[in-house]
Amino acid sequence: MALTREQLAPHGLRRLESDRFLVSPPKPGDLIAASHAYFDTLPAAHVLRAAGKILLADAPKYTNLTPDMKVSVVTSHV
Repeated sequence: MALTREQLAPHGLRRLESDRFLVSPPKPGDLIAASHAYFDTLPAAHVLRAAGKILLADAPKYTNLTPDMKVSVVTSHV
């Protein structure tokens, strides 16, 4: 998370969260964790194109799993 903050904060990162899914035991293909980086606009999030390469290259230090990166738009409903 420190590297993620370092890479994204200068480009408008508003909030960073991490989830560890409660799957026991995980089966191949199960999601086991996710990080959520929030930006004010979708164009601001395009920093993930460059920073994502750095972040994905760092992942083997922590896991032997292959990470995947997705981009979505959050919609709030009350």
